[in-house]
Amino acid sequence: MGLKVMFIHSGAGIGGAPVSMVTLAASLDPKLYDPHVVFTDNGPMIDISRQMGLKASVVKMRGVMAYGAHVPLSIKPVINFAIQFIPTIIKARQLIKTEKPDFIHLNTSALISIGIMARIAKVPIIWHIREVVNPGTLFGHLLARAICFLSYRVIAVSDHVAQCLPEGEKISVVHNPVNTSIFDPKYKKKYREKTNSLIGLSKRNLIIGILGSVQKEKGHFVLAEAARIIKKKFPQVVFLIVGGGAPEGYADTLRGRLKTFLRVPLDNQAKLNRVLSKIDLTEEFKSVGYQADVAPYVGSMDILVAPNIKPEGCPRSLLEAMSMSVPVVVSDIGPSREIMGDKCAYFCEPGNVLSLSSQLIALIESKVLRKQLGNAGRVRALSKFEVANHIEKIQNLYGSVSDEINSKSVMRQ
Repeated sequence: MGLKVMFIHSGAGIGGAPVSMVTLAASLDPKLYDPHVVFTDNGPMIDISRQMGLKASVVKMRGVMAYGAHVPLSIKPVINFAIQFIPTIIKARQLIKTEKPDFIHLNTSALISIGIMARIAKVPIIWHIREVVNPGTLFGHLLARAICFLSYRVIAVSDHVAQCLPEGEKISVVHNPVNTSIFDPKYKKKYREKTNSLIGLSKRNLIIGILGSVQKEKGHFVLAEAARIIKKKFPQVVFLIVGGGAPEGYADTLRGRLKTFLRVPLDNQAKLNRVLSKIDLTEEFKSVGYQADVAPYVGSMDILVAPNIKPEGCPRSLLEAMSMSVPVVVSDIGPSREIMGDKCAYFCEPGNVLSLSSQLIALIESKVLRKQLGNAGRVRALSKFEVANHIEKIQNLYGSVSDEINSKSVMRQ
């Protein structure tokens, strides 16, 4: 049996970070590594992991500290972290004692308490930073330094993310991958027919799609305003949202019931729905919720849009669109140009409705341009973001860490 690698992720909802993690874990060489994925709460990623043949467990460790460009500091998570810190330390200690991993691979910066326990237990930590941890604040600076101190190695998903961390030999940049055999343009016709049937569209419709949870930071509300401009000139355009708001069951919680009673929006999806109703665009926006398999939806899009007003680490949606030969309009922010290059996307000013709408209109008007950007994206995805290359880099990093640890053990003897 190979080295035991324990992957830990905060929560178990569907998202880019957990999908990237389980893809990595499932792709490791079974002769060299024995992966075990642990989620800190229940959710759909557990079944997805098991369907991929992975050992998956739930250990409810809620002493997390989520913070970054998309998650501002507020009093409630700080209080929760303080209350849950000791219980999380105890559960993490028991988990490490029971499983005896050779490495712990933490999948989000929020897992600081588990990182502390792993350091105390002297288990090497590989910390995968998939978000912009330090958006230029004192707390972000301290969090970034703590992560680097506790880790044996840090993996940043982009140069932009790495630049927000302290400089040092511990940090390696390994971009997220995309499975180019699944996100393959040869399936686009089939996927488009399936999506048209599902949401009631015809061949004459042009689909502009956006992936991810509905958030102000991801630009959903900016897109709604841009859609007002676009629809006046192009009534055949529809907007496809692949993602959603609060997790299933939230409406039945105490907070959810209180919001319902007070008639305030339940979540960001509900807020967006209200906006769309006010500007008379409800019918033009189609939402399919969170999806474990997004390939059919990406493949059905004529244009993918990522109008973020805050930077992300290395958005999977950009990689998936490139791989599927879908042209992209993306905010010129964070790692967007690092990921897309200059020939695979049109760039817009973050938060600027006119900039976003003009770039989308340029692609709506020209099928030739859409094809040109899409083809360039496919070439870039194949050359830079293949899963096999990603796995090779991670396994090489694991190997170097293992060799260093073994070398130090021999020297102590």
